[in-house]
Amino acid sequence: MKTRVSCTLIAASLTVLPTAPSLARTSYAYFTDAVGDFGILNLKTAVATVCGTESEVLYGLAEGKTGVVYGAANSGDFYIMTANSTPETADGNIDAQGYDLGSTKSAVYSATSAGSFYKIDVSTGVGKLVGNFGIGLDDGTLSSGSATLYLTSVSTLYTVDPKTAAITTIGSTTYIFDATAVVGKTLYGADTDTLSLYTINTQTGAPTLIAPITGQTTRSALLGLTPVPSTASSSCLTAAKAGRPYRSTAHPARPAIIHK
Repeated sequence: MKTRVSCTLIAASLTVLPTAPSLARTSYAYFTDAVGDFGILNLKTAVATVCGTESEVLYGLAEGKTGVVYGAANSGDFYIMTANSTPETADGNIDAQGYDLGSTKSAVYSATSAGSFYKIDVSTGVGKLVGNFGIGLDDGTLSSGSATLYLTSVSTLYTVDPKTAAITTIGSTTYIFDATAVVGKTLYGADTDTLSLYTINTQTGAPTLIAPITGQTTRSALLGLTPVPSTASSSCLTAAKAGRPYRSTAHPARPAIIHK
């Protein structure tokens, strides 16, 4: 189960650049974790580079069709991950708590622990109910980064029909994954038990270990993953590619709150 953790914002500057609808990929993904870290994960080595700490723990990340990265908190706050030093607010509310966030190449979605599935208007943060999975989502997540939307619940992998919320069982993942993303044609997942990074076979659900995740401020479960586009640019990404810790010299920045 994703447990809410309070934290104080000490976020680092991040630039996520919009690109054309067909986004080139890197071997990196943005991540959030249970102690509020936001950073970049090397998908080949499972080494995390912490960019900063969020104002509240984000329970999922998603990628919009232009490459903008979004986050959602248990409170219902919906974030754009930008380098704004002051959060900006707008009208709208997802109208529920316990959110996981995910996306396809055309839309952003969220789901509650009770299995309710929403399509999110990213300009306002308002969620429109699509339907219900028919299963709970206390231990699981939605994927991001692919035309196919994947769902993990407990230790089973499903696909989701974004138009109806109908799910199709693929198979057992063995482990519980609270963060998944498709990069290239590979589904990656971070499990909550061994705190390790795996690839997940999208035909069978079978996991393959890459390595235990290292580099976090405090070793904890990842709660969100989404691909880093090849055109993204930030000093934190530069540090991640160099395999060194990130040290901010810029004025601290935080995500902008789209609604509260």
